[in-house]
Amino acid sequence: MGRVHLGGPGSGADLVVAPDDRIDWTVFDPVTVPAGRGPRSLVDLSLAGDLSLPTVGVTDGCPGLTAHPDTLPAGDAAPLALPAFPGLAACRSVDVYVSPLRQPFDCASLLQFPGLRRVSVSGAATHLAALAGLRDLQSLRLLYCPDGADLPPLVTWPHLTTVLAANLDETTGRRLRGELRALKGERRGVPTATALGWFDAAREF
Repeated sequence: MGRVHLGGPGSGADLVVAPDDRIDWTVFDPVTVPAGRGPRSLVDLSLAGDLSLPTVGVTDGCPGLTAHPDTLPAGDAAPLALPAFPGLAACRSVDVYVSPLRQPFDCASLLQFPGLRRVSVSGAATHLAALAGLRDLQSLRLLYCPDGADLPPLVTWPHLTTVLAANLDETTGRRLRGELRALKGERRGVPTATALGWFDAAREF
């Protein structure tokens, strides 16, 4: 089986499980592919809802993580952080999706994955300055973020090769456009920014 969707009753999942169910993964051992029994490894992990519920053990390899967490109305809600996932410490790619008008995502919680090479955040975000700690970052995607004022300068990441920024606040968009122009003169292949929506977008270097 190349892909399996686990979820609660009524979710339309391939496998229906309750929050406190313990899954015996050996049930998949008899499953084969045309070439025989393929390797049992986790390539990509997508989690949605209450992210405090799942416990992820040490995985074989470095799966990518996609998170669609439940959020609260903006109001006075504290920023939403990813729970600790020690089993995914070696993760190289993370995508987080939240609403632009609800509880913001706390980017500092991404520092539990120190080797991240790709980060994509869509929606309200805070503590963007913490991303400076991801020294191996090669790709940054930031969408629908109402306030990107504390996003570090792009020169912070020496290995950065791809940037996509869209629907940010106008001030941040203009700043990124200027930084990309400067980087184009310093790094081979760096693109200029392109206007997109109500702010600016930058593409592959």
